[in-house]
Amino acid sequence: MPGVLLTFLFVIGSIGVGKLLVSRWTQTEDPSTRLAIWGLVGLGAIGVLTLFLGLLPGGFKWGLGVVGLLSGFGLVELVRSWQTTVGRPSKPEGLCLLALVAVGAAVLLAMISVIVPSDANDWDTLAYHLAVPKVWLNQGQWSFISFDHHSNFPFTINNLYIWGLAWGGQAGAKAFSLAFLCLGAFALFGLARERYGDKAAYWVVALYSGVPVIVWEAGTAYIDLGNGLFGALGIIFAAKYLESTNKSHLILSGIMLGLCAGSKYTGLQTVIFSCLLLLVFGLKRQGAGPAIKSAFLAGIVAMAVCCPWYVKNVVTTGNPVYPFFYKHFGGKNWSEFNDRIYTEEQQSFGVARSTDGNYTTNPIEISRAGSAILGLAYQPGRYTNPGQTMGLGFVFISLGAVPMVGLLGWLLSGRAKPFEAFCASTTLVSLFLWFFMSEQSRYVLGLMLPMILLFGGLTVTGKLRQAYAGLGAVSTAVGLVVIYLSVTQDKIPVAVGKITEADYLTQRVPFYAPAQMLNESVKEGRVALFDEVFGFYLDVPYFWANPGHTTELGYDQMRNADDFSKALKDHGLTTVYFNARQAFFGQPKEFETWVGASGLSGTAVPYEPADRVERFKDLRNKYKVLLAEAVQQSKLVLVKTFGKNLVFTVK
Repeated sequence: MPGVLLTFLFVIGSIGVGKLLVSRWTQTEDPSTRLAIWGLVGLGAIGVLTLFLGLLPGGFKWGLGVVGLLSGFGLVELVRSWQTTVGRPSKPEGLCLLALVAVGAAVLLAMISVIVPSDANDWDTLAYHLAVPKVWLNQGQWSFISFDHHSNFPFTINNLYIWGLAWGGQAGAKAFSLAFLCLGAFALFGLARERYGDKAAYWVVALYSGVPVIVWEAGTAYIDLGNGLFGALGIIFAAKYLESTNKSHLILSGIMLGLCAGSKYTGLQTVIFSCLLLLVFGLKRQGAGPAIKSAFLAGIVAMAVCCPWYVKNVVTTGNPVYPFFYKHFGGKNWSEFNDRIYTEEQQSFGVARSTDGNYTTNPIEISRAGSAILGLAYQPGRYTNPGQTMGLGFVFISLGAVPMVGLLGWLLSGRAKPFEAFCASTTLVSLFLWFFMSEQSRYVLGLMLPMILLFGGLTVTGKLRQAYAGLGAVSTAVGLVVIYLSVTQDKIPVAVGKITEADYLTQRVPFYAPAQMLNESVKEGRVALFDEVFGFYLDVPYFWANPGHTTELGYDQMRNADDFSKALKDHGLTTVYFNARQAFFGQPKEFETWVGASGLSGTAVPYEPADRVERFKDLRNKYKVLLAEAVQQSKLVLVKTFGKNLVFTVK
């Protein structure tokens, strides 16, 4: 808890930092919105500053004092101007209680996840959102992590986790996501109050607090919630500019869009389509000259804000959007094989292609676009791991029905003004591009937030307002219950101390117990992880050794166990951890064949020559053959087993 409190104190100071940076462009905004903008901009600015600190020797050591002083300075500024910052209170409404209960429940559910260590369901948090900052923090500065391509993603939000880890461990880092949840509630409340009135504002906050993926992400170190807020406000302020022609709205839109593209690659499409539609809408309302200027200004501001990440990538990898678009840009330590299998995985989500496994060869079926987009509301299991092709993905990463209803409600109402029309159009165009890329629900979270705002408008206008309000209330309740039953319920005993964190992690993270053993036994060298990406729980150096992660080991040139063993030694890999359970998931006979070839069950039964040749054609199978042969030839010596997961020493 101390780490969480420090994070929130830091975030409050960041609000003051944001005020100093953008107050000149927020003077006409609702006080609640203004507070959120300052917080988001302040956190974004510190995230970008962290990049430059990390490029300096020991920057992540002494840089803690720099960002601490900056936040403290912002805190002083916020206290000094508190009276003018708070602004007018909202008019009390009967719905106020509903909004407070929904927000309170969402914050409580998220807080429990923040203070309880992340388990295997919190995949990306452990795989890279916290793992990469931990590596850099231990090193004291930024470095190219050759085996983890995620480390080259735009890290405006992830960089904040470096500081959270430094003062509060996992909880300190994940508390930033909870802060984004709170800032989002302030932002949407103020925007709804300004446009649709107090009653709609309360509805919007309640609806926002009941979206499952929002509440779930607020308790993790995922970055889609913060990224989504940046993108959503970029779209919303562009829409406001169309009606007001207030240049401040255009500047704010550009800043937010830039922070969106500076925290996730998908933000680039939000920048492109927001500026494109600013031009299209502006041609009708302003004329060619002003429309071109406004779209250009928003785009230039956005690119100026996000460009440090893309310039850094060009310098360090040769590819501004590494590792994507490898065929066009190339990229350090990547290959056509890596590109192909990564694309296959990205395109296995949703319903754009046939689900026979040929995701890179089967053409996209455009006729499925409508069902793919609407399916976000009624078949969430197809848009997230695991088992997405069968619709078995986690239900708690659902967007719910409210955003889609908000979109369709305004499109069919005939009452949409330029603001609503722009928000809906940007969402639709972006969703259409999303349909052709990777249909993951998290990737469009930012597009859903403007739709929640519009849904709030539907609850107070038109003949169907009571029906919309009823749907909203049910949706909020269901969303919170889903999070409680599927996420929070199992964490409560840990949060209250009935179950120790170590016992919980041993039960919920298969790698946790092996990681503790490796932390104690590996004194020099580093661990090669095969089919295991939760290196966050290791305190010793490690390396993702699968061919899909790295080209450094040279799998395409290997011929036998000697080559395999030599590659491990040449890269300082002294211990091998093989997650055979994951490597042979759903393939029990393949596991038996591998065990036989390795000789671990007695007399070795080598792969048949023809079978071996066939397996060598795909590096994902080749490394398993080489691993088995290295074990059989005693180049790898088994030291411990954890069920189907094995630990070897490189002899």
